[in-house]
Amino acid sequence: MSLWERLEKLGEGSYGVVYLGRPLEGHCLYPSISIMAVKSAEYENPSSLLHERDILSKFKECPHIILLYGYDFTVEGTNIFTNIFLEYASGGTLHDRIQSSKTTKYNGISEIEAKEYTLSILKGLRYIHESGYVHCDIKLENILMVDEKAKIGDFGMTIQPFNLPGMTLGTPHYMPPETLNDGEYDTSTDIWALGCSFFEMITSTPQSKYKNMNQNLIKLIKRSKMSKEAFDFWKRCTTKDPKKRWSANMLLQHQFIVGRSENPSTSQNNA
Repeated sequence: MSLWERLEKLGEGSYGVVYLGRPLEGHCLYPSISIMAVKSAEYENPSSLLHERDILSKFKECPHIILLYGYDFTVEGTNIFTNIFLEYASGGTLHDRIQSSKTTKYNGISEIEAKEYTLSILKGLRYIHESGYVHCDIKLENILMVDEKAKIGDFGMTIQPFNLPGMTLGTPHYMPPETLNDGEYDTSTDIWALGCSFFEMITSTPQSKYKNMNQNLIKLIKRSKMSKEAFDFWKRCTTKDPKKRWSANMLLQHQFIVGRSENPSTSQNNA
């Protein structure tokens, strides 16, 4: 008999299905955890889920990464499922947050809010990278909102730095040129994806719509009133040469992150 209750479905993907779950009396998480997210996959094909469990177990000390509570296997009807228990993100994803911020006058979120989320993501990436891994799928949909704080989630594709020509791990719209063209995956891969995510936070428009620094992109940046510090931060993340792309540690010292917050509506864009 299962010692937890499966509630409504929260999401679905190639990895399996995520449900809301509740530990019942006798469960190791009861009563300290009242609600959790449960990611489930049929036992016949659980490799991505078990990989995510193993990866998350290495990152339990980082407050900027979604927490792994545990795992189990359940028999439901004629099927056997692998389940991992995760911290529940009641605020949904950062993508949800950006979409809810759209109005007729404003698109993205404020730079002050974007800085707060970006700082948390950067600290999470620093921990991942210093542990010897690359997340490989940083995007707004994989940044989870827990008590108004941004945490990195979805580690099913996380690997150690590697060259995988001809293979695609992650989401192409958030991949740098060297990954798309040559299958190179290292820490700079995540930094490019962070830059794409940051651009989308400010403008609510995917960076992938613009291949180069063309006039339409410049107009969008000016319309978003992106400050010169934010613009420079974004450019440091999305430098085409991965050797010149800033690391998470370097970006944590960037003026946009450490500087005094200013009102984006009064800042000047030097794009």
